[in-house]
Amino acid sequence: MTKSKKIPIHTITESFSGMNIGRIGTQESFIAPHEISLPHRHEHYFCILVEKGEMEILVDFNKVILTPDTVFMSYPGQIHQFISRTDCEGWILFFDDTLIGEKARTLLDQFLAEIITMDLSVSQAELIRNMLGTINYVYQNGRGSIFRKQTLQSLLLAFVYEISSIYSSSENKKLVQHSARQINMAKTFWQLLRKDTVIKKPSDFAMEMNITTGYLNDVVKKVTGYTVTDVIQKEVIKEAQRLIIYSSLSLKAIAEKLGFNDYRYFLRVFGKTAGQSPGAFRDSFL
Repeated sequence: MTKSKKIPIHTITESFSGMNIGRIGTQESFIAPHEISLPHRHEHYFCILVEKGEMEILVDFNKVILTPDTVFMSYPGQIHQFISRTDCEGWILFFDDTLIGEKARTLLDQFLAEIITMDLSVSQAELIRNMLGTINYVYQNGRGSIFRKQTLQSLLLAFVYEISSIYSSSENKKLVQHSARQINMAKTFWQLLRKDTVIKKPSDFAMEMNITTGYLNDVVKKVTGYTVTDVIQKEVIKEAQRLIIYSSLSLKAIAEKLGFNDYRYFLRVFGKTAGQSPGAFRDSFL
């Protein structure tokens, strides 16, 4: 992989509505407002529904394969690259977080996973397909409507709540042994961590959540299987990996950018989390 000087950060070109939607077809070119075959990151969310065929994506150095009746959602800031698609049909939807409001953003940002995929039932797939079709119809044919943006925003919000419901139901089944309070606390911590990817102490998050550090660590360990420190370091080192491969910053500059005052401490944390040194990680992608 060739190292680029800067991670491309794409915004939505359709500024009137703050969103973009299109079909993925087997014959025509992949519909997207920018080059997607190269590694890039967005300032917005985007979702893919695969109806037929197969699609392969690289998300933060992890391979994701999408098959029929699967929904994939990407968070702002993640690095992804579209590798291949085979006889693939479906939908792709981009949208700004400002369109969905704080409550809906919170639902998305509290998912306890870094890569969000959903295997849909037949009825769920039909509903999501119909919702995307309706959004697309208004998007393509409602340009003369004075309330086009409001209509699209309402349809988008319904879509976000529906996929949140589908994913949360699946996630909650895996967490059934934990109390609702414990799950909500772990999700709040995860949401706060996603807002600002710099190295922090567990006590910083505990203070913001108005609980003790020990209690926060106990809850996060029970729900996720990892300590608060492990989760923080994992998220920060993932951002370091993005910057190492897709930016021209030096390792010391990356460490400083992510809040490490001690460069040797950065090297130790990176090695423990990634299983190799920053230099070795960079060399493996050259």
